[in-house]
Amino acid sequence: IAFLLGKDWNLPEEVRQGFRNHHSLMANVDPRSLSGIVQTAEYFVSQMGFPLTPGMKGTLSQPLADHIRENIHEYKAIVRDLPEEMAKARDLYENIEV
Repeated sequence: IAFLLGKDWNLPEEVRQGFRNHHSLMANVDPRSLSGIVQTAEYFVSQMGFPLTPGMKGTLSQPLADHIRENIHEYKAIVRDLPEEMAKARDLYENIEV
């Protein structure tokens, strides 16, 4: 769905591909690619109790798991700060009238 919305919204092809592929387990995903970034973020938030869809577990491609292990100190800082950042986002979006 996000891929189709991206097309309707005239988002760049790279962004649409990132949306389309982020749920796929890929053998050659670059952690710096949009698919890699979105998959890693979705994995962390689901592991911390903030899944995008209730009951959905984030998946992580092996190259991304390897990247996290190699950079564990940086990811621990992200995980430590995530609950506070999620609370800020929740406060921001709960006060927006649609």
